[in-house]
Amino acid sequence: TRKACEELLDNISRVPPFLPILPLFPSLSPSITMADTTRPDGRGPMQLRELVVRTGVASSAKGSAYVELGNTKVLCSVFGPRQAFTERLQALDKATLKCELRYTAFAHRERQEQGPLNDLERATSRLLKESIEGALIAQQYPKSIIEISVLVLEDDGSALTSAIMAASVSLADAGIECFGLVSSTTVAEVDDQLVLDPTKTEVDRARGTLIMASMPSIGQITQTALMGEFRGELVDKAILFCDEANKHALAVMKAGLTKAERKRAKKMGKKEAK
Repeated sequence: TRKACEELLDNISRVPPFLPILPLFPSLSPSITMADTTRPDGRGPMQLRELVVRTGVASSAKGSAYVELGNTKVLCSVFGPRQAFTERLQALDKATLKCELRYTAFAHRERQEQGPLNDLERATSRLLKESIEGALIAQQYPKSIIEISVLVLEDDGSALTSAIMAASVSLADAGIECFGLVSSTTVAEVDDQLVLDPTKTEVDRARGTLIMASMPSIGQITQTALMGEFRGELVDKAILFCDEANKHALAVMKAGLTKAERKRAKKMGKKEAK
């Protein structure tokens, strides 16, 4: 419910923003980087919103995370690995990953009816799975199922980007082995210009958006998704911007996991002292 979500958010402490401003690339034309343009929320074209990452927010899950990107807020829970019960899945020598992303009724300005997954949720769930699947060391968990459940509390742009990062951090929080953390960034072409981390208003005005998920620690891209139209000459530049932004997002994700691990160690130390 909305009240329960609000109470949970009140209990979530924020971590400081980590390098929220990205450098401009001097080799690119000012007409592409929009160096002198201020966006409606006051950011420059290559500026990210504040990213907040907190783990261990759902006690009922094996691993969980809360991610906030500006006014976009998502919660993620990971369950498993648990034994697969169908013959088809039991015959596999690796884990089966299941992902579901849902929007709360109040995630958008217009209240949404709750029920079965709608078209947007099904498409976003598929992209979420594809973004995370390449990072999971599935062979470590044969004949098992790992479930990722994401709830978008509020969507002010980059909801899928936030969900991907929340899912990756949740897997790490659950102790599930992966090749690396997956960070993600969205870039949009608005008024013939590139803007990083667009808001919902900017996405609605955009000619096209590109989402890139990657594991910066090993230089591996796990997903690129293009929605709408995108001028061909801007695609390479958009990927370059996303690659740089993902490195910064990775640092925030690591900071959130490190903070949680320190809290766990401190808690364990107090128990042992007793």
